[in-house]
Amino acid sequence: MTIYFLKTLHIIGFVAWFGGLFYFVRILVYHQEAMQKDAATQAILIPQYQLMEGRVKKIIMNPAMMFTWFCGLGMLALNPGYLQQTWMPVKLFFLVLLTGYHVYCSKISATMDAHPEQYNDLTFRILNEIPTILLAIIVSLAVFRTAINYYYLTGGIAVFIGLIVWGILAYKKRRAKEETQ
Repeated sequence: MTIYFLKTLHIIGFVAWFGGLFYFVRILVYHQEAMQKDAATQAILIPQYQLMEGRVKKIIMNPAMMFTWFCGLGMLALNPGYLQQTWMPVKLFFLVLLTGYHVYCSKISATMDAHPEQYNDLTFRILNEIPTILLAIIVSLAVFRTAINYYYLTGGIAVFIGLIVWGILAYKKRRAKEETQ
C-alpha cells in the first residue's frame, strides 16, 4: 500500500514541478521582452516579473522538485530491483538533466538583469521546450519500462524535437513578418 501512496504523491509532485518549469520560463520570456521596452514600462514590468519568478521558484518549483525526488527515491527504496532494470538508470539520468535544467533556469533568473545581452526571446522559446522533451522521455521510460525499444524512443524523440524546432522557427518567422507590417 505504501508504494501506491508514494506513487500517487510522486505523480502529483512531478505534475506540479513541470507546471512550475513551464510557467517559469514563460515568465522569463516576458521578462526579456520587457527589457526591450521604454524605461517607464520597464520600471513597472521588470520588478513584477522578478517577483513572479521568485514566487514560482520558492512556492512551486523548488518544493515540487524536492517532493518528486523524495517520493521517487522512497519508491526505489521499497523496490531496489528497479535499479537493475535498464529503464530506471536511464530515467534517473534524464531526471538529473531535468534537475540541472531547473538549476540553470534559476541562475538565468538571478543574472538576467545584470547581463541582458546574453539572452533573447528565441533562447527562451527553445529553453521553454526542453522540459516538454524531457517529460516525453521520462514518461515513456516509466510507462514502457522493460518493454521499451530504445531505437524507437530515440527516433520518436528526434522527430518530436524536429517538430518543436520547426514550430519555433515558424513562429519566429511569422512574428518577424507581423513586426514589419
